Amino acid sequence: MSRTSTVRFERRRGRSTVLAILAAVMLIATAASGALSASAAATVTWASWAPLGGGANAYTTAISFVDRPALSATVASDSRAGSVGVMTGASVWLSEGTPVGAKYGSSRNNPYLNLRPKADTATSPSTTTYSFDRPTPQHPAGPSRSATSTPTRSA
Repeated sequence: MSRTSTVRFERRRGRSTVLAILAAVMLIATAASGALSASAAATVTWASWAPLGGGANAYTTAISFVDRPALSATVASDSRAGSVGVMTGASVWLSEGTPVGAKYGSSRNNPYLNLRPKADTATSPSTTTYSFDRPTPQHPAGPSRSATSTPTRSA
């Protein structure tokens, strides 16, 4: 039995796009790993990404989490082409000064998935689906509110 989550990405520019995608990855990592204690300074590892395959409107990759517990998922997206791929995290990352970085540690030099909307309009988001290899652990506070989220649009 697999669990599928869908994340819709709307148009963003520059760092806000990267930060939104990194935040989505961290939300998935958090959902997959359960809550960390407030005293946790950093994760043991960030997620690992397979190279991006396919092409415009039909990208595929895989993601794996090696701890808390080990999970993996296949990823499919109808993102359009243009500056998409698994990025290195060397030039854009979440620092310790961000809320995510403060909780999990810096994402510097850790890969992340960068995708695009279907078109450069607010009404043409791309859809990215994560299909986990097994049911994801339930958060101690109870079931998640929704398997689908649409990040807030940045100014």
